[in-house]
Amino acid sequence: MHLDINGQSVPVLPNGAWIAWLPLPDDTVAHFVMAATRPASDSSRFLYRARVAPQFRPPPGRLVWIDTTSFAPAGAVELPLAEGIPLSVQATPGATVRLLLPWGSSVPLVPDTAPVGLPGGVRAFVIDSAPRPRTPLADAMWAGCRRPRCVRTGRRHVPLSS
Repeated sequence: MHLDINGQSVPVLPNGAWIAWLPLPDDTVAHFVMAATRPASDSSRFLYRARVAPQFRPPPGRLVWIDTTSFAPAGAVELPLAEGIPLSVQATPGATVRLLLPWGSSVPLVPDTAPVGLPGGVRAFVIDSAPRPRTPLADAMWAGCRRPRCVRTGRRHVPLSS
């Protein structure tokens, strides 16, 4: 059996199993034309439409930006009074980022130094126990915490200065 996806040949095991790593378009819908053929007997074609999560793109010409779809938490949050609320947002790399509160105070956010996550394909199919460096993320994630006054850096909480 032979399988092509968007004209790209995909290896098929004798039991019919296959896996393909395909590029995704810069769009919210991806089209995959699958064509299966068995030499000298049969063939079939199928169009599969997959929804792709939209990617944030900073506005052209803007030096400073905030991805308003990246705020976390979003919506109503209920936590015990003694627990802080971890906050995060994607914004311009190297900027000073603060959450301004309605009563005039603010919560400074710092570059998130959580280890960079593994790509989905590696996480799903590769055993990788190598430690990850704790460096600010390339895509400018910022993190902080509100009440009690603390900031999250990776998995540790440290006090915020007033």
